[in-house]
Amino acid sequence: MKLVNAANKSSYYKISLFIFLYFFTWSASIGLLAIWLGQKTALSGATIGTVFAVNGVFAVMMKPIYGYIMDKIGMSKSLLYFVVGMSALMAPFFIYVYQPLLLSHTPLGIIVGAIYLSFAWYAGVAATESYADRFSRMNQLE
Repeated sequence: MKLVNAANKSSYYKISLFIFLYFFTWSASIGLLAIWLGQKTALSGATIGTVFAVNGVFAVMMKPIYGYIMDKIGMSKSLLYFVVGMSALMAPFFIYVYQPLLLSHTPLGIIVGAIYLSFAWYAGVAATESYADRFSRMNQLE
């Protein structure tokens, strides 16, 4: 591994901190999703399983879309800013959109939630990892 030079040292620390914070918040939050779905929306165990299954399907569908966008924009941080923005708006989404939809129109809530969570977290993981990989290869930090 090449030593980090002064020119990319700041960028290296920023991307490392971003990856750490993104994965920390994602893993800390996603572990509580099943509990939140059971307590706040009173969904049954089978419905919670359906939520996670649909989330997985939408995440798989979003990853190629994010990959295509990453290929087109290259090392631009636009997609990362989008993922961060979607993640920052996660609490308002859960409070004002997701929970009411799950309580009143469960199938629609499951689909809307899967789309949002895929954009913010599930496919966002692949986008952040891809960006970090490209950055490290470009600066010979591998």
